[in-house]
Amino acid sequence: VKLPGPAGSTPVIWGDRIFLTTVNDNGDLLLLALDTTGKPLWERQVSGGNKHVRGDEGNSASHSPLTDGRLVWTQMADGKLACFDFAGQEIWKVDLQERYGKFSIQFGMTSTPVLDNGVLYLQLIHGEGDVKTREACVVALEAGTGKQVWRVDRPSDAYAENEHSYASPVIYRDDRQKYLLTH
Repeated sequence: VKLPGPAGSTPVIWGDRIFLTTVNDNGDLLLLALDTTGKPLWERQVSGGNKHVRGDEGNSASHSPLTDGRLVWTQMADGKLACFDFAGQEIWKVDLQERYGKFSIQFGMTSTPVLDNGVLYLQLIHGEGDVKTREACVVALEAGTGKQVWRVDRPSDAYAENEHSYASPVIYRDDRQKYLLTH
């Protein structure tokens, strides 16, 4: 399938739907829905202002989308996080930088959120390298509304870019409880 531009994310497939992120020539950050034959179903602009990372190694649409079979979520490197239904109607959108502070991360905030039992988990681990400011945090949002469930600051004695993490969070369960692993 010819895409509007580069796509560095992993597509997500549910039934006969394929969702993926990409950018177009205008720098718009897009969420696409295709059927399994490659036919475009819809395209939604989530944000704008694409930035290329390290030449052409990445872009601001590098996060992988998420779905529960009813809704689909996507985050872009500029902090726009949006939720759509399978018909492409926007359910909600938030600006994570407005809510949690300006991102300061060398190659862009490209961690993909994790969805678990109606909650989105996001790691926003970044910062200026000043242990006094400690911008990094991990947050949980209601998947259906985007409202914050909780926030935990992630202090670190790391300095400069060593404070940054590009890894996506992971859910781990044992026989007693659930863990959210970040960084």
